[in-house]
Amino acid sequence: MNIHKTVVVLLALLLAGMAMVPMVSADDNLSTDLSSQSKGQQKIPEVEFAGISEDLQTTFPEKTGPLTISDSIKKYDLISMDAKKLKEQLLANQKIPVRIKGTNFFMNLHEDTFYPSDETGVYTFSGYLENSIDGVRVTDSEVHLTLDDSGVIGKISPDQFTYWYIDLIETNDFSRSSGPIQYVYYSGNVEQKISPMGEDRYVMLSSGESKPLNELSKEELTQYLADVQERQKDLEATRGESDWYNVNILVVCDNEMYSRYSNWVLRAQSVLSDVNAAMSFNDIRIQLVPTYDATKRYDLSNNFNAASPLQVFQQYVNNAYLNSKSADIAMYLSGNQFSTCIGASYGYDAGSTLGRHSVMMYEAATGGGYGANPQERANVFAHEVGHLFDADHQTAPNQGEFYNRATTYILNGGTLHTLMYSFVTTDPTYYSSDNLYGDFYHDNARRLRETKAVVAGYY
Repeated sequence: MNIHKTVVVLLALLLAGMAMVPMVSADDNLSTDLSSQSKGQQKIPEVEFAGISEDLQTTFPEKTGPLTISDSIKKYDLISMDAKKLKEQLLANQKIPVRIKGTNFFMNLHEDTFYPSDETGVYTFSGYLENSIDGVRVTDSEVHLTLDDSGVIGKISPDQFTYWYIDLIETNDFSRSSGPIQYVYYSGNVEQKISPMGEDRYVMLSSGESKPLNELSKEELTQYLADVQERQKDLEATRGESDWYNVNILVVCDNEMYSRYSNWVLRAQSVLSDVNAAMSFNDIRIQLVPTYDATKRYDLSNNFNAASPLQVFQQYVNNAYLNSKSADIAMYLSGNQFSTCIGASYGYDAGSTLGRHSVMMYEAATGGGYGANPQERANVFAHEVGHLFDADHQTAPNQGEFYNRATTYILNGGTLHTLMYSFVTTDPTYYSSDNLYGDFYHDNARRLRETKAVVAGYY
């Protein structure tokens, strides 16, 4: 008999009372080597979109202040992009020429129509690269671009482990009128910071009280495990592991997140696109269909509690509210600093619907570690949502499943971590699996497949 539990994951910060992760000026990190330029050597841009992007490295615009780019990104290019033109070409089903480090490709993309693009004006396109010479698909390549008329956020990968990220700079620091400024960086040019967490898993008791798992009394633990086991008996026949399931997710922001960016939905959807890619991989076959909601932003900001962001979120966006929005689960993207965590989640609870909420910091953590670059944001989002489907850490006591574990794997002599490992990393966004990035005893993907029908049925 499998035993499930409700889990709150708090990706704990290593240091307390620390300063904000410093942002760096483009002057310090230009990928152009000025000394080689002076010798007549030509720099090869990281990524170029034919007729759409302009490299700003050789015509660096005057600025009046620093760019808000995390110091974890050590090298990048600055570009400007005609996002509206790119959107029009993609909606017309055109293949887009792209050059990556001097190699020419075509992007063959389709619109992900389950996003509410007509309502929000934010579009996501996914697909792959084709060889520019013979049009043959590049094996294991993937592209995900999210854009509105103001800019583009996304990633391009010629293989499963090499990524180029595109992000939008939210700044008025430039005396330049030709459009928004973007930056592009190669994943290998990010400082590999790992933020471990402590013992921070919580459960939601049937009384409605949430407590750390390690603080339950013997009687509380016995009753909690019995409740979960009893609920599980009714779920054995609900699993459709090979089928696709749409899970409706309510994505919520606070006023800090809403006010800091020109379009918070563009930011949210770009991260969600990466999470959906992870949940479609390895036959997991989960599609998170979002509804974006900023109406609770003042409640979340005015009542913000840095030590208990998850509990405040559940108070103001409760299950009745989720049901009114036709949502199965919810994610709160916060522009505030959490004091004890980076992300948190009430995990899967065998269909009791107690565990439907998750939260994460969208901004960099104090004192370093979590730099809030696109890779880390996607990994935290996917980690926390993974817990709502009962995916668990590399060490996961008090459960019946022997396989529901994260793990590490070796690539090119380096050790990488799968998504549910108890660290925030910049490693690729993959859940552990028996047939890839895991083994028989480390298979979070299997657990997601087993629970997706239940989670999709919360509403």
